[in-house]
Amino acid sequence: GIAVTQQQMEFARTEENRPPQCSFSTTYGRYVIRADHICGWINNWVGKRNHKQFLLFNLWGFVYCCFLFGFNFAVKEKIFERKICFLILQVISISMEFMFGLTMICFFFQSLYDLAKNRTKIQKMRGEKGDSSYRCIDSMQEVCGTGTKWLWCCPTPAFGKNLIITNDMP
Repeated sequence: GIAVTQQQMEFARTEENRPPQCSFSTTYGRYVIRADHICGWINNWVGKRNHKQFLLFNLWGFVYCCFLFGFNFAVKEKIFERKICFLILQVISISMEFMFGLTMICFFFQSLYDLAKNRTKIQKMRGEKGDSSYRCIDSMQEVCGTGTKWLWCCPTPAFGKNLIITNDMP
């Protein structure tokens, strides 16, 4: 459920009532399992259920920007033989594609690095260290699912409708 009343909000905010690896979002009135950050691009929390899709958004967005960047040079006429208005638009387009692609690949590798350290961006912001008992592969499986590793780069759901918090398992 969703915490609606002030009493429910206070109950959910207390540390002893919080499930492990969860953050409580007062805006949405619910717990976010393995909360990484609030993303401005999707205007939502990035947590355990959608962290894989956030990583893939950055990876495939970078690939798309590379294709757009390459298509600018794939036309038959030379770039400097075009009319000046088209040349200006193309230079602006190329610079925007390059900057956006660079931003996306930086986000992707930064997220992978934090994932390898088993640390969320919230923990990084607070100066906390990740759980060192996790190996990199364990952390990847926690975000991308326990299915075949070949499907990690495909935009398939990582989990079913029921999530299991690993610290709760015996």
